[in-house]
Amino acid sequence: MAIVERRDMIGGVCINTGTIPSKTLREAVLYLTGLTQRDMYGSSYRLKEDITVTDLTVRTRHVVGREIDVIRNQLARNRVTVLTGSGHFVDPHKVAALDAMNKLRRIERFADQIVGMTDCL
Repeated sequence: MAIVERRDMIGGVCINTGTIPSKTLREAVLYLTGLTQRDMYGSSYRLKEDITVTDLTVRTRHVVGREIDVIRNQLARNRVTVLTGSGHFVDPHKVAALDAMNKLRRIERFADQIVGMTDCL
């Protein structure tokens, strides 16, 4: 099996710029301000006095990186080849991927397994 990713961005928008980063930012703020621990430690509890954008960025990048690693490991464990580039059908049984260096790679060995392809913009 194989997948074609437009950029070296496993997981797409959800993992890299959408859902995971936005939820991570929210959770990082709750954690660093101590809001989620105040029931246990008291209303004045605060993990960090001054929270910076850098603090939030570091936490978000860490979580996104871990999620990407999980996906890469799952793909590797299931022997899924990851091709970086822009994929398109050549015909009903062939897919081609154009990489960043404009090198075209045709994928035919999975022809019987092609059931469809979505175009995520």
